[in-house]
Amino acid sequence: MPSNSTYVCTECRVSVKKLNRRSPLCPHCAKSMICVGTCFKPPKKTNVKEWAKIRKLLNELPAFGIWWSDALKDVETYISREKEYASRSDPSRPNRLKRKKTRKENRQKKGLTCLDGLM
Repeated sequence: MPSNSTYVCTECRVSVKKLNRRSPLCPHCAKSMICVGTCFKPPKKTNVKEWAKIRKLLNELPAFGIWWSDALKDVETYISREKEYASRSDPSRPNRLKRKKTRKENRQKKGLTCLDGLM
């Protein structure tokens, strides 16, 4: 059975748990909320320092794969370690910070159009 994911709005300091796959809108500002996974435990709304750390992490790194318990202890060290990890050239390690190219982008790089592959 699928579990509820936690979605946050760092500007309003609001979190909700939802089962749907689409990103819900914030009930306060109506902006799209960010999915932070199932293991995220949001701080209190009055804890501005923790929410600032969360905002910084979500601006620097993709939300998927953040170990929140480690990341919130020392944000700067965690970000630098993750970026250093992502910059390694070891092909056996996935690079989480770089966006994967789509099939269309790969075809364009090779100079193929949509019909070239069919003939």
